[in-house]
Amino acid sequence: MSIGNQQLLKDATDWVYDVVLYGIAAAVFGHGARIERNCALVVAGVMAVAGLHTLYDLWDKLETPRPIEITTLGFSAVSAMIVGFAVLGSLLRFRSDPNPLIKATWLTARNDAIATTAFALVTFATRVAPVRWPEYVLDGLGAGLCFQATFAIIRAARKERNPGQG
Repeated sequence: MSIGNQQLLKDATDWVYDVVLYGIAAAVFGHGARIERNCALVVAGVMAVAGLHTLYDLWDKLETPRPIEITTLGFSAVSAMIVGFAVLGSLLRFRSDPNPLIKATWLTARNDAIATTAFALVTFATRVAPVRWPEYVLDGLGAGLCFQATFAIIRAARKERNPGQG
């Protein structure tokens, strides 16, 4: 905001979802299965909102294409990849945990690492080619990952609540 760069502000807004998700997980972990399951459903809701926000951003990009700013996008992409993979690495051992809150946290980290890496690669491609469709495809993929994670979290929470009904 201080330098007036809309692209960096958009990137920062995207990270707000991650901060909220990790904050919820950290605040409620170990407070009992019921609280964790309910908070996992809140996380699923946040993931759904993030998916809808991504679709809105895609629509906005189609309506008003943004200029490519190589320096700011490069800085944003590299720093986001470093953070994304650091978080993913720290949560890797929890990827098969059946706890819905842990699953929600893992899926969030997975989505971030995938989307961030893909975005960095697509950003590079858009710098050397005058086309924007790879960025639009990536936004669609990012929204799809958010919605897939939402449903996976809901399934895990239901499974934990009703263990015999799968």
